[in-house]
Amino acid sequence: MNIAYITTYDANNVKNWSGLGYYIADAIKQQDNQLYFIDDLKYSPGLTTKINYKISQFTKKEYAVERDISVIKNYSKQVDEKLNKISDRKIDILFSPGTLPLAYSKSKLPKVIYMDGTFKSMIKFYNEFSNLSKKTIKSANHIEQKALTEANLCLFASDWAAQHAIEDYHLDPQKVKVVPFGANMTSSFNASTIKNHIDSKDFEVCHLLFVGVDWQRKGGDIVLKVAEYLQRRNIKVQLDIVGIRNLETNNFPDWVINHGFLNKNKTDELNKLISLYQQAHFFIMPSLSECYGIVYCEANSFGVPAIGYDTGGVSTAIKNDKNGFLFPKDTHIEEIGNKIFDLNQDNNEYRKLAYSSFMEYHERLNWSISGKKIMQHLKALDQIM
Repeated sequence: MNIAYITTYDANNVKNWSGLGYYIADAIKQQDNQLYFIDDLKYSPGLTTKINYKISQFTKKEYAVERDISVIKNYSKQVDEKLNKISDRKIDILFSPGTLPLAYSKSKLPKVIYMDGTFKSMIKFYNEFSNLSKKTIKSANHIEQKALTEANLCLFASDWAAQHAIEDYHLDPQKVKVVPFGANMTSSFNASTIKNHIDSKDFEVCHLLFVGVDWQRKGGDIVLKVAEYLQRRNIKVQLDIVGIRNLETNNFPDWVINHGFLNKNKTDELNKLISLYQQAHFFIMPSLSECYGIVYCEANSFGVPAIGYDTGGVSTAIKNDKNGFLFPKDTHIEEIGNKIFDLNQDNNEYRKLAYSSFMEYHERLNWSISGKKIMQHLKALDQIM
């Protein structure tokens, strides 16, 4: 298929949107498709937009300029102009990992949107969406409704996001499909080598790994308390923290190591992150709010079980007793700690879970599998259009 891949940002820059725009595009390309990138759109707020933003500063409510209707209309105008310039090639489908650039496109070509959460599902779920002005909420919902309604196929990374889209924007369930995101970073293990790696782990020290850029939202304080509880139960613990640039660690015990932010695009820092995943026994990130959690998939690629809270779309990434454990957000620290303690004591059960975690990645949570699922849905759409 010839697919126009549409993003507001540079889709070939892995730094944008945690690399998702890049990896989704690559997953589609790997299915023998030709992609035409319509991206890096010009951000051009008009006078009214600027005035609304200035007014919001006095009301202490945030006016999200990036969701202003005039800005979005301008994005769609640019998309349509660029589509006209490649009219000598037959484009089969317009594909966008997000609603914004396609919301006002006048193109009659089939439209496909792929995302991890709708605007309405984000409100008060993430702190950055909790203080938006009424004008922003109204325009953002209008944009989201228009884009999702006019799309011929809506793909979501989780069951949670898909259900929200159906309920909040009254979408036809027949055009809503779930395709989990894959891991953006993977190990070199395969089904035959992972067992040797898991079997070689010792349990003298229980290595816990936390990777996240937001200590509070990602549940860093909870992770620390779980580790402290394990220490009180006479389990030697090493807690490795990755992703926090300016984390105050003066009061942390000496068995907590803060590695700071590790850039995957730098070989030495990537190798350091890989070594931390390889030595980890558990990946633990009990986020208070999370649309999905690609890091859970990445941990699984190293045969590391993932532990998280059952919030947002995490339940699509983590399946209880298969590749880790989900806990309700009101779970006592002791309950999480006891689960880790029991597996640390029963090495055979741990190894079964670790191997099962890798197989969940291998069979479900990688971009090759997701790319094939995307392609199945695109072919089905192409047949009915």
